[in-house]
Amino acid sequence: MGVSHKLADIVSGLSFRDLPEEVVDITVSCLYNYMGCVYSGSVQPPPQAMLRMLRGVYANQGKCTVVGTEFKTDPVTAALVNGTAANAMAYDDMFKDGIHHPGASAITAALAISEAYPVTGQEFITAVVLGYEVSNRIARACNPSHYQYWHTAATAGSFGAAVVAAKLLKLSKEEIVWALGSAGTQATGLQECTGNMAQRFHLGTASRNGVLAALLAKHGFDGPPNIIDGPKGFFTAMSQYQGDIQGMFDDIGQTYTILDTTFKFYPCCGHIHACIDGAVIAMEKGGVNFNDIESVEVATYQTAITNSGNPTPKDIAEAKFSIPYCVAAGLVNGKVTVQEFQSWPPTDEVRAMMDKITVVVDDIAESEFPGQRGAKVTLKTKGGAAVDERRHSRKGDPDCPLSRKDIVEKYRALSAMVLPYEKIHKLEELIGRLPELEDCSVLLSCQ
Repeated sequence: MGVSHKLADIVSGLSFRDLPEEVVDITVSCLYNYMGCVYSGSVQPPPQAMLRMLRGVYANQGKCTVVGTEFKTDPVTAALVNGTAANAMAYDDMFKDGIHHPGASAITAALAISEAYPVTGQEFITAVVLGYEVSNRIARACNPSHYQYWHTAATAGSFGAAVVAAKLLKLSKEEIVWALGSAGTQATGLQECTGNMAQRFHLGTASRNGVLAALLAKHGFDGPPNIIDGPKGFFTAMSQYQGDIQGMFDDIGQTYTILDTTFKFYPCCGHIHACIDGAVIAMEKGGVNFNDIESVEVATYQTAITNSGNPTPKDIAEAKFSIPYCVAAGLVNGKVTVQEFQSWPPTDEVRAMMDKITVVVDDIAESEFPGQRGAKVTLKTKGGAAVDERRHSRKGDPDCPLSRKDIVEKYRALSAMVLPYEKIHKLEELIGRLPELEDCSVLLSCQ
């Protein structure tokens, strides 16, 4: 039996009653986080460009909502735009062991299907959990070699979205295998796209790939049965992984990777977060005023520097992938929030601080990656004093978690960029009652 057939058995067999309470609880947190990200992301340039395209060539009709707008369309198109919006603020959740963003594609797929077909809250939760579990395990196994060229959220995310849609559409085991095959052959997303709209597009295409693959399978469209583990399949073509591919799924239903979700504390590339944490904490610990800083050394792992070491970002999109900008903004403003990514160019103070920052490889952080995302920041003052701070993880990681209160407050702040208070409150109440909902289409009826 190949991996796709094994996954078909797992997807068919898992039910809501199998899920531990803490798994249900964190899935609700994931939905709060997602909704804040997708609503705030809906007004960002990537989904707005997509919306202009839609209005030019699509009729405003269908069952599925383009989040933050009055536009209705089919589930595949809605998944494309909403998945892009969910990642547009670079604030969506992460699975650090897989260098992966599971929620943007998994939850987007669940919302698209739930507006087109009847879906209860318990079915929604079960499907989303399966999407995280399958995509997280694929992401963890295929990396770090895969990440050198491929954006894991686009590739592994396509499988996750397919699993979610297949579960909600109640596909047969054979149809699930077909859906995985069609999703896998679409799974792409090149790292050359880092720092521009096409990178955000990756989460939209992952969401779309999965929804389209499952809908095609529902109507008799077959796909390759060994797309994951075949001699010309995903792992052979796109990873150097040499382990037991089937075995990586053995513990689904016993252990849950969704419990290891990282909820971002900053709206920028996750590789930068420990750098920001270290800089802000060092400044506070040393009682240093940013005007007194002579130089800053940021030492972190090589992947962070490769992805986000840009010393001269030319716009907000690139700033989200710039360690010098994000650390400088944190030092000058004492924090990094959505406000630091609302206008460009940066202030003179931030620009001057960027010129003082040097980014180097840190041996400890490098040895801990990808299991940990660490950094060491050293501040030197004009008076000759030095203060440093080493971080082995980021605020929001499983070993330094955000509380449900933190996540709900993040949801409120982000969704307020689009929704009025009464709608924010109504949606918050619906999410809190997710396991009790009889019809999940109400989740997108609040806008």
